[in-house]
Amino acid sequence: MKMAEANLIEVDFNPFEEGKEIEKVIILNESQKEIWLSCIIGGDAASLAYNESVSLNLSGRFNFAAFQEAVNMVTARHEALRSTISKDGENLIVYNQVDDQIIFNDFSHIDSARIKEELKAFVQNEISIPFQLYDGPLFKLFVHKLDDETHYFTIIIHHIIGDGWSLGIILEDLSNCYNACLGGIKSKLQAPDQISTYAIEQVAFSRTKEYIQTQEFWLNLFKDDVPVLDMPLDFSRPTTRTYQGKRNDYVVDAKLYDSVKSLSVKSKSSVVSTLIAAFEVFLYNQTGQEDIVLGLPAAGQLASENLNLIGHCVNLLPLRSKIDPNVSFINYLLKRKNEILDAYDHQRLTFSELLKKLNIKRNKANIPLVPVVFNVDRGMDDAVNFSGLRHQIISNPRVSQTFEISLNVNGSKDSMIFEWAYNTQLFTSETINRMMNDFVSLLTVISDNPDTLIADTVSNVNPFPNITPSSLNFPQNLTILDLFENVVTIKANNIAVVCEGKSLSYKELNIKANQLAHYILNKGLPKNGLIPICIHPSLETVIGIFGILKAGCAYVPIDPEYPICRIKIITDEINSKLIIGDGVTAKKLNELPALEIIAIDDHTAPAWKENSSKPSLVSDPDSLAYIIYTSGSTGNPKGVMIQHIALTDYLFGLRNKIPGLEGCISFALGSAISTDLGNTTLFSALTLGAQLHIFAKDRFNNADYIHQYFINNPIDFLKIVPSQWKFLMSQKRLLAPHKILMFGGEALPAEYIKLIKASNASCQIVNHYGPTETTIGKLIHLVDKNYDYPVIIPIGRPFSNASIYVLNKNLKICPIGVPGELYIGGLGLAKGYLNNDGLTDSVFIKNPNNRNEEKIYKTGDLVKWLASGDIEYLGRIDDQIKIRGNRIELGEIQNALQKHQNVKQSAVFAVEVDQREKELVAYVVLNSNFDKDEIVQFLRKQLPEYMVPKIFLELDKLPLTSNGKVDRKALPEFNAGNQPDIEGFVEPQNEIQTLVANIWAKNLNLEKISIKDDFFELGGHSMIAIKVMVEIEKQTNLRLPLSILFDNSTVEKFAQQLNKSKQDINWDSLIPIKSSGTKAPLYIVHGQGMNIIVFKPLAKEIDPERPIYGLQPKGLNPEIEPSNTIEEIAADYVNEILANNPNGPYLLMGYSSGGTIALEMSYQMEKIGKKVSFLGLLDTYFDGESYIQLASENNHKEIINWTFKFVGFGFVYLFKHPKEFLRHKVSFSLGTMYNIYKKIKPTKKDLSNPKYVLGNIQSVHAKAFKKYKIKKYDVDVHLFKSNDILLSYVPHSETNGWEPYINGKLTVIDIPLEHLQFFKPEYVKILSDQLNRVLKTIDY
Repeated sequence: MKMAEANLIEVDFNPFEEGKEIEKVIILNESQKEIWLSCIIGGDAASLAYNESVSLNLSGRFNFAAFQEAVNMVTARHEALRSTISKDGENLIVYNQVDDQIIFNDFSHIDSARIKEELKAFVQNEISIPFQLYDGPLFKLFVHKLDDETHYFTIIIHHIIGDGWSLGIILEDLSNCYNACLGGIKSKLQAPDQISTYAIEQVAFSRTKEYIQTQEFWLNLFKDDVPVLDMPLDFSRPTTRTYQGKRNDYVVDAKLYDSVKSLSVKSKSSVVSTLIAAFEVFLYNQTGQEDIVLGLPAAGQLASENLNLIGHCVNLLPLRSKIDPNVSFINYLLKRKNEILDAYDHQRLTFSELLKKLNIKRNKANIPLVPVVFNVDRGMDDAVNFSGLRHQIISNPRVSQTFEISLNVNGSKDSMIFEWAYNTQLFTSETINRMMNDFVSLLTVISDNPDTLIADTVSNVNPFPNITPSSLNFPQNLTILDLFENVVTIKANNIAVVCEGKSLSYKELNIKANQLAHYILNKGLPKNGLIPICIHPSLETVIGIFGILKAGCAYVPIDPEYPICRIKIITDEINSKLIIGDGVTAKKLNELPALEIIAIDDHTAPAWKENSSKPSLVSDPDSLAYIIYTSGSTGNPKGVMIQHIALTDYLFGLRNKIPGLEGCISFALGSAISTDLGNTTLFSALTLGAQLHIFAKDRFNNADYIHQYFINNPIDFLKIVPSQWKFLMSQKRLLAPHKILMFGGEALPAEYIKLIKASNASCQIVNHYGPTETTIGKLIHLVDKNYDYPVIIPIGRPFSNASIYVLNKNLKICPIGVPGELYIGGLGLAKGYLNNDGLTDSVFIKNPNNRNEEKIYKTGDLVKWLASGDIEYLGRIDDQIKIRGNRIELGEIQNALQKHQNVKQSAVFAVEVDQREKELVAYVVLNSNFDKDEIVQFLRKQLPEYMVPKIFLELDKLPLTSNGKVDRKALPEFNAGNQPDIEGFVEPQNEIQTLVANIWAKNLNLEKISIKDDFFELGGHSMIAIKVMVEIEKQTNLRLPLSILFDNSTVEKFAQQLNKSKQDINWDSLIPIKSSGTKAPLYIVHGQGMNIIVFKPLAKEIDPERPIYGLQPKGLNPEIEPSNTIEEIAADYVNEILANNPNGPYLLMGYSSGGTIALEMSYQMEKIGKKVSFLGLLDTYFDGESYIQLASENNHKEIINWTFKFVGFGFVYLFKHPKEFLRHKVSFSLGTMYNIYKKIKPTKKDLSNPKYVLGNIQSVHAKAFKKYKIKKYDVDVHLFKSNDILLSYVPHSETNGWEPYINGKLTVIDIPLEHLQFFKPEYVKILSDQLNRVLKTIDY
């Protein structure tokens, strides 16, 4: 009874339609449901991927009427052929009959030469028409008459009612019924197995112990992890899975097939098992992955013994194999054949059920678990025999493909046809051709010698012997100094170096370098000594480098922004007694007392009294030229030793490779000398006799400045990191030199080339690649702007005397298209790492593929050969990455983290956060409470800024794999949005926390908030904070100052403040924003907005040792009246500062109008003997004395002069910036009208409304500014000036009007931001970099 009941299905739709009589309604099996769901989600494109089709070419006398009758008989025999799908996707509806008429077409009139193409086009067109799953029929039949003796039969069937096994049954039954009809006899076919019976059996099987054992078999196979097969793609994976596909068919000759059969016999395996094992090894060779999952379709008919069943009964088996490359293929096959048989024995678990049990998350872009499928369909027509007809079976390709790659082995008894179906949005036809060749090559190798190690199954042949190795003749007896001095001889009076409006001729540069060299030599340093140079970009930078080289020494560049402990590590290792620096770096370097500091920007320095003749000590080509320190995985940086011959080989190689390089007369250097990125520019310019334009970091990163500089000073050559180039785009203007734009340091996106092409820039674009260990670069691609590059630009081909190898893990050469690690050899190889033979030997290895080449360098970069002969960069193999051009080893950051006393475990990874932009994410397990700011400050003391993670995720423990490594796949994914991390979610614990959490969530547009979440990290800013405070006061009748959010920025902490009485709430003006740090605190005065929350983002970017305090106005507490003169406001702030810090030093800064208050504070402090060591104005303006003041002084001449300039200025800017000018005037007019309106009808006084209170303070302060008389201020001032367009007249606008009023030194620092962008989280680092730089020059 139970089994019968399983076939009775309740339906909630009307299955009865006119002309259709239902025989029965049965449940869909799980495999059919999976197909239905795929068709619903993917639409017609997905449905077309399930259109199966074969054709029979029939030769002989063909009886169409008998054939049609046979079709009718077959349709009547099998339920599946008479079925459709219910609209809820749950049931198969079987009808008593369907339209099974064959469509007949007569092609006999078509020319025989065209018939084949016409047939192919017809079949492809019909396969391209999706079936209507709910209407049916779900198959269609065609017969084409080609001539009287040749007919072409085609069946197209949807996979949901018929699989590959079913097609064989259809053809077999059709031939039997045809023969019976011809003979006028009854068919002897036995009653068939039916899909309804199969459905009932499947339900029954799911309740058995055998089913549980089947489940356990597969779950145990994937119990530890689920590997993902990562095939190398030709195109970026679309964000949503596509089905566009194609099929390439290849006939394998009988000889190879016989060899495969012989191998199968030898190993006592089936041909199927042998081919599966071989294909798994092929996948290993293609991907380098030793843990492979391959999909294998298995016929459910065979497993359930329903051998003549038509229907979809496929079980897709995810075969998992662990490949040891050091095992022979025959041993792998002997092991594997039993595992494959085990999989077949446990095939009665559908793929969809397995995915559910494994809890595999599906996404829109990928096929879960089995992107690649292998199948053998041989023998489909073995039992097919049409009386009086000979037949040939043809497998018709689908127009859409379900899988990324599906290889089906078809054919006859004597040969094999390999049908490669593939997704055309992932792979090209050329790649599939190459894969087929590789697979045939592998089959040949293992058939000829089954004992071949898996590691040796690839054809170890250089795919491009005409490209690598490359060779170049050049004068190898010359050093970089010889090249430079040859230029000095020829172009002595030509300008060599330009920086900040100053310049040196080649003669002057040579003299200065000679003097410095003599000074160094007089210090008694040995030849080939190592001398560090820690200097800001300047003319002296080049003097220092060439002075060191002329002294017969090697220079060791150090970034002035490195923490002092990192500088000490480098100087200790090179064991130098002196260091070349400048006046600014000297203050920092004084912390290293063992070093003599030569500040070469001091024109009175002893070095400039030395002899200016050429030093007699000469370097040879094998001498070291420089040592560059790069990030090291052990926790310390490593020094890469580069010889002169390597550098000259590189420079001559560039000249030979890049047309037009020798014609460049001006080069722009914007990168630091502490990396070798800029050495291309520096040494090319000065050995070609060109001008080298050097830029300070802040100048080069100022888009407006650098664009204007390129306009004023035509630049021929620029080398730049792609992400930095994109950053320097200004109002859609591209930074382009006249002749050559070279990219390097990171992957170059193809869209950048499209931007350059669209701009009509005429410069040649060059993509340059090379690790520091191979002397700047060893591959170059000359970009074709008219070529449509898919995703990223290739890194090109080797140049100069270089050889490149793409090797797999076994150091075998990878074929074209197969990813592998890039190894580089040749003259450009570094000598190794200073004082680190172990590391040197581990990455500078003996060449396993060329005995004539002594060493090759293991780059750690994953690349592949393109068919063009270029190399394409795919990413880093190890934990070393590049972020915005900076090379980073994650292990170094991890080691630094581990030094923190609160960090128990850590793991650091790079993640993509926005359009392939990467950021560092640190996963930490802590001993106590998490204080992100404190950890960040700790790291900043040890690491450069670019190595400090911005994102931290706290975990209870790090997930580990079975071998003890961090299981990256099991780590929680970083969410780039503002949603809180749900895994660490803590619900509110009481009513007050609930109240606060709800108010925050509402105003932050979040569903819910953990009591541990930080208001600012969730996207909170000053305007939201005001809304929050207003609502808090409404709900609790308690007013809190906005500043309370600084120290109470979580729900948990903030809720505690609501328990305080009014008397306990702090309304002081001086509020700590960041109280930690050992250096002198920085005091920042509010702007016209009156709140200091806007300063919060600066706290994360300022020097970690620098405390920050904000000054907010009195009157935020409505019970206290605001001060009504600037003098009173300043006096209040000074008193609070002195109470907090009675002895100084004092560093003041004011934002916007707060700058004027800061000036008054400095004036008052100076009067009482308190020196202000730093005063910063953040885009503060003074637009001159007002009309009222001028009139009161009877200064009529100045009124006329001011009016004339004001009107004239207005006309000029109306012409230059009409939209901005008119928008400003409209806004000003509306504001004036509003002010008049508010005077007529003022806001009702309401001290309980924070908005009224804030507006009142702003009004009082505005009146105070009008009354304030600007003084002469005896203080040095740094003006941080925005790039806003000035839309009204301001006298002395280049200094925002302050020049006549500052008696001290007034320094203007251009900030490439708008006024209101200064403290926005996404921009604040631009301001902080400049601020940190200035504050470093102060001795506090």
